Amino acid sequence: ELEARGISTRVVSVPCMELFMQQTPAYRKSVLGEGARRIAIEAAIEQGWEKLLGEDGIFIGMRSFGASAPAEVLYEKFGITTAAIVKAAA
Repeated sequence: ELEARGISTRVVSVPCMELFMQQTPAYRKSVLGEGARRIAIEAAIEQGWEKLLGEDGIFIGMRSFGASAPAEVLYEKFGITTAAIVKAAA
């Protein structure tokens, strides 16, 4: 949906934050890119993402522990939706 609106995107998966942070700054920069708005989407807590987002980055995800419900219900409650991502990127 973002590409259709003329907003170029790059999707990066960071399954292990610790290993990614052990890589060289040049490598991390090559993966994350430069000068773009960074948005982290995490179906868990924000912890650790601030290192990659920078001061202008946006976090979309849960900010607390303990919620229990089907994933679709939790995603809606915590704003982990396509609409929230598009709004953040626009």
